[in-house]
Amino acid sequence: MANPTTKGNAMDDDQDRVSRACDRIDAATKDDDNETVYAALITIFTYRMSLEGCDHSREALAQHLTETVPDMLRNANREAKRKHEGKHPLAHHTHH
Repeated sequence: MANPTTKGNAMDDDQDRVSRACDRIDAATKDDDNETVYAALITIFTYRMSLEGCDHSREALAQHLTETVPDMLRNANREAKRKHEGKHPLAHHTHH
């Protein structure tokens, strides 16, 4: 997830910092099932939101999360399809 090629640009630095944090979280949870990881992420998100100094900041964070859900789902579906096609090029299954 981390991109070691970013240099000098504040946006690249932010993306690199976020990517490194993602790598650490992913490594720390690699032995956990997805349900446990999702529950832990929600819990840590809630905890971190509680550290914000005002209601407005917490509301803005919650709104940002809400607005990103459609993109998260699109990206997850795209990646799942890509991974599935790489493993089983002729299989087309729908899982519910």
